Amino acid sequence: MSGTPVVIRAAVDLAGLAPDDVRAEVVVGRVDSNGHLEETEVIVLPFVEQQGPVAVFAKDIMPERTGRLGYALRVSPNHYEDPLTRPCASLLKWNS
Repeated sequence: MSGTPVVIRAAVDLAGLAPDDVRAEVVVGRVDSNGHLEETEVIVLPFVEQQGPVAVFAKDIMPERTGRLGYALRVSPNHYEDPLTRPCASLLKWNS
């Protein structure tokens, strides 16, 4: 429902990496008739807490649309400040 906040929360085992070593993002969009996301928006999830080996990233988002919405989580190396080391999309690991 538009206007109602939704909590997006991802618990990620970073296998020894620090939370600052990665960038957690959620891709949110309308779900089409084939189950694919369209009209997507990328939202960075900030690190909020450590639970043993698991890092928790979370953010409240406010959907601006109504209808059937979906999301996907992606975690990538945090090299976004340096365009020469920014990861390419083929190396991203998507959740399943």
